Amino acid sequence: MILTEVDDLGADKEWLRLWRADDHQHANYTVTSLAVGAAHYTRLYYLPAERDVSEYRPCAERFVPHHLLASGPDGPVAGLALTVEVLPGRHRLSAYGRPLMLVEDRTAPARLRRQAAAAIHTRIQELTERYGAERYHARDYLVGGEISPLTEVLLRHGGVSRHHFTQTVDLRPPAEERFAELRKNFRKILRRDRGGFALDVVTARDVTRAHLDDFVRLHLEFFGKTLRTRASWDSILASVRADEGFMVIGRQDDRPVAMAYFAVSDRYCLYASGVNDADSYGSGLSHRVLWRAMEHARALGCVHFELGEQLYPGMYPDLPEKFRAIGHFKAGFSNTTAARLDVFSAPLEAP
Repeated sequence: MILTEVDDLGADKEWLRLWRADDHQHANYTVTSLAVGAAHYTRLYYLPAERDVSEYRPCAERFVPHHLLASGPDGPVAGLALTVEVLPGRHRLSAYGRPLMLVEDRTAPARLRRQAAAAIHTRIQELTERYGAERYHARDYLVGGEISPLTEVLLRHGGVSRHHFTQTVDLRPPAEERFAELRKNFRKILRRDRGGFALDVVTARDVTRAHLDDFVRLHLEFFGKTLRTRASWDSILASVRADEGFMVIGRQDDRPVAMAYFAVSDRYCLYASGVNDADSYGSGLSHRVLWRAMEHARALGCVHFELGEQLYPGMYPDLPEKFRAIGHFKAGFSNTTAARLDVFSAPLEAP
């Protein structure tokens, strides 16, 4: 097994070959989506703040890339986007602020996949020691209901796991079948005519800075403050321009009243960010935007559509009610609740 470092994920032919061979292709890990993550940290709600992987930050001071690619006799077997985050007074390993995620060719022999994971883990440990990095964690999407070879190695070396759930939609069934699975009141909203309302999908072919400005304006009007840095907003625009994302805009009498951004790969679409006009909140705009996004993602060839985390009340008793309300809304669209596994390199009680 040959382990190499990749300088540019968007240009390295062997990395791109591996990415195409991965049958999951989570949209959080495309090149431009990683850039979005680099500019906007999101905490893990299932961990108390003092045990979270990092305190809130707009972004790290800088990221030092050490992307890894493990290749066997017939080509790439596994790899991951890996960066060293330079934070005030400390270092952390991540994928540009996101959990590490193994990219794999799952058609490779099991022994080669295990060897690749072992080689990657050894290099991660070397980098941890070199930089004096703190505890890191990897995310396992449990493809096929199995833990990944990297998860296996991490657990055997003293790692600990925490599970959480997310709402997803299998886009393979025809639209009429998926529509029938929607919550009853959702179907009523989508059938109801809304005079003067129109939806547009904005892609790399037609996106402009003006679209982003509308998104920022709606965001500010709804929340009363910005929750993203300018770099984060710019990275969203770059994602759409690179065809690794798209926007859906809802207009009432030609005025933008709802917008959402979706990260996308060849197989996966992720609802990343959305907002409505404050005066239109609760009028069903999000329902229409999300349904249109699902149809566009399916037309692109995506198999999976992820709506976001499901925060069950018994598991998160201290979270504000609004988070559970958001989860309840997402569940009305979803025909699948998927488990995810976060694997930490050291016990959560450790520093």
